[in-house]
Amino acid sequence: MERREDKGFGSTGCGAFLTIAMNRRPTVTACLEARGRKLCLLLLLDTGADLTILDEKVWPHFWPLKHVDRGVEGVGGYTAVRRSCDRILISIEDKSASVPITVMPLPAGVNGLVGRDVLDQLGVILTTEKVFR
Repeated sequence: MERREDKGFGSTGCGAFLTIAMNRRPTVTACLEARGRKLCLLLLLDTGADLTILDEKVWPHFWPLKHVDRGVEGVGGYTAVRRSCDRILISIEDKSASVPITVMPLPAGVNGLVGRDVLDQLGVILTTEKVFR
C-alpha cells in the first residue's frame, strides 16, 4: 500500500467494525401495558435506534399487529416489520411513555430495544462521570 504522507485522506486499509457484546450493553426492566394486560421484560437501551422494537418471539399474541409499508434498515440490512395497532404504555422505574412498538426478529437473547422514541418521552439524558470542557 502506498504511503499517503501529505496527499490527503484515503483508505487506511481493511475495514474496522466495532461492536459491544450483547451481555455488556446497558439494559433496563421495562413494563409494557395495553388492553388491560401487562408484560415486564429486560430490554437493551439503544440510543442508536429511532424506534422501540420488540422481538417477535416475546410479543404477546393478544396485542394485535399490523403490517407496515416501511421496514427497518440497519447494519444487518433491510427487514420487513409489523407494528402494534395500539400505543403501548412503557414504564421504566417511575416514568412512562406511550408509543406504537415495532415488532421484528432480533438476535438470540435480545428481547427488545428501547429506542429514542421512548427515551425522549422519558426525558433521558446520557451522561458520564467525567466533565468535558
